[in-house]
Amino acid sequence: MEVFPTTSIGQTLIRAMSLLGVLLCLYPAVSGVADITMTSRFPYYPDTDRRYPNFQDQDFTWLYCYYTGTLLRPSDNYWFKLELDTGSGRRFALGRNTGGGSSPPHRRVRIWPYDRNDNPTHLTNAYSCLGRQNGVSDKVITFKMREDADVRPRLFSRTVNVGDAVTLEMVRNPASNRTGALEWRKDGVVLQGQTALTLNINNVQSSDEGIYECYYDGAYSDRKQGIVRLIVRACAENKYGSDCSNDCPDCYNGGVCHDQTGECVCPPGFNGTYCGTACASGRFGKTCRFSCSGGCQGQLMTVPDPVGCTCPPGLTGMTCQDACPDGTYGASCTQNCHCLSGNSACHKETGACAGGCAAGWEGDSCQIMCPIAGYVSFNGVCYKDFADPKTYDEARQTCAADGGLLAMPKNSAINTFIGGGADEVRTDTVNEAQWVFADGQTLASSGYSNWYTGEPNNANGGEHCAETNFRTSGEWNDAPCSLPRGFICQIILDCSVLFPGLLPASNFGRYQNQCFWFSTRSDRRLNYRAARQVCGSHSGTLAMIKDAGVQTFVTENIKRISGRLALRTYWMGLDDLNRERRFVWNDGTPLGSYRKFRSRANHKRRDCGALWRTNRLSRWVVLTCWNRLPYICQMGRILVDSFTMYDVIFYVSVVAMGNKSKKA
Repeated sequence: MEVFPTTSIGQTLIRAMSLLGVLLCLYPAVSGVADITMTSRFPYYPDTDRRYPNFQDQDFTWLYCYYTGTLLRPSDNYWFKLELDTGSGRRFALGRNTGGGSSPPHRRVRIWPYDRNDNPTHLTNAYSCLGRQNGVSDKVITFKMREDADVRPRLFSRTVNVGDAVTLEMVRNPASNRTGALEWRKDGVVLQGQTALTLNINNVQSSDEGIYECYYDGAYSDRKQGIVRLIVRACAENKYGSDCSNDCPDCYNGGVCHDQTGECVCPPGFNGTYCGTACASGRFGKTCRFSCSGGCQGQLMTVPDPVGCTCPPGLTGMTCQDACPDGTYGASCTQNCHCLSGNSACHKETGACAGGCAAGWEGDSCQIMCPIAGYVSFNGVCYKDFADPKTYDEARQTCAADGGLLAMPKNSAINTFIGGGADEVRTDTVNEAQWVFADGQTLASSGYSNWYTGEPNNANGGEHCAETNFRTSGEWNDAPCSLPRGFICQIILDCSVLFPGLLPASNFGRYQNQCFWFSTRSDRRLNYRAARQVCGSHSGTLAMIKDAGVQTFVTENIKRISGRLALRTYWMGLDDLNRERRFVWNDGTPLGSYRKFRSRANHKRRDCGALWRTNRLSRWVVLTCWNRLPYICQMGRILVDSFTMYDVIFYVSVVAMGNKSKKA
């Protein structure tokens, strides 16, 4: 999808972009896939040990299986299994391998280039391991191929839906001098008539799933084939369930919807219910507990179906050693960046954008779009331009039908953003002396207004709506609410949509412009630095309680979320780690006049602030930073409210003003 510049929301953005999405809160969090990842170090191995005197000690002879729960032994009583018979049988004989690490979180095996009689053999094959977690078993499959293979797969695995058309593609090795017709096999059986580098399958069925090999006709015994796996989801695109009648949730960052459970299965390097959270570099797994060195460069990584094999995040190429091209990121570089500052601002592993997301995109990796077609997002709010003129009440009803409000710019950034497509903004009033936003906040308390000189003046006693003429720098004027105008609607994105990596979604609360997330008794308790790091990984900080409003909100939400199970003390974003008794909030601002310390006692050995609460009151305490406590995250200021003025509500118009010639 084309990403438009942010200078205009009207004729350029809102009318040009049609964004489709799904409200993530509609889907249950189903956990039906085991936490298991297999890595092949490396997928291509040299043909002879003459280049490597200690061949068996090299990285490319190793397979690793990382798991949570239980790793199961196949029938030959070993942890790994051969999935193909490429000439030496399918038994993973002990004479051909040596076990390595034997305890969680992984097991490993070193494959020897000789059989038990010291005869040279080969490593070319598909290998698997099988794990079980919470009663669910999943197999993962990876590959070893010769470095001098005549052909190599374009991709190690392909995932398609039933009914799709797919092309499996091989690439000739330029170092090979072999020519002639090719031959394909599926699960060891020759496919007649397939002699090209590509294998086309129309109307894919579940029976087409399997392991495909391609090699030169008559040369299979040379073990110079390319191997690719085809994974077939049993449902049509975006459907899951036993009868494929359920709609899949949106899975981000390359995640794929499981055809039976609807769970988003995440690629390496991402986790969360909707794969919305990136792991730290070099870490992977459903909780990011597994790790590999060097950013996992050169390692082929496999997670459960329907994702299959990928390169590590930030890497691509046949050997998984090439950095992602600019504008792409993630596992095998399959995801597109959406950065405000251009492709160079995109983190190649996570998709995070230095300088923020491009217009129309939100979230940690700038992958979240608005939930209703035609809306485009800006700072966590979705807007849509309606050019058909309506009165204030009619416009308000139109917005309500979409679950939204008339747009309400409460700061200059929003006023400018919506101004790209609007000629005016209008509102209605009940009390001429006080203008109030739709959420109940008074205009005076918002700290922003942009009235034209001499406005509002309630001319003729009937001007109870405010309108903004964006042909004159977006200045505001009060006007009759009965005048038909075009308008802009807004929908505020839910915190759980903007930050899908923080779970459960029910732990979110929103205060004014910001999302807050509260850890509970069931979440892991962390020391101050670790808790701050968790919040920071979601573009946030620990909660900064800078005024009584935030203090009340935080205290009440702890009670709302945890009830009688609420804990007494929570980390907040305040410390004097850099200079004793000079407390600074996590955003770098010094402690202001609002402070609720429980005690003024000396705290030279205690540097980190926490919220201490009882059923009747809440105060601040200073603790040693290595204490393990629950914590409260405060996300970036993204949930800006809308603007539609009517001494009680505002709404946006896109028709040129004509009722006051002084502004024409």
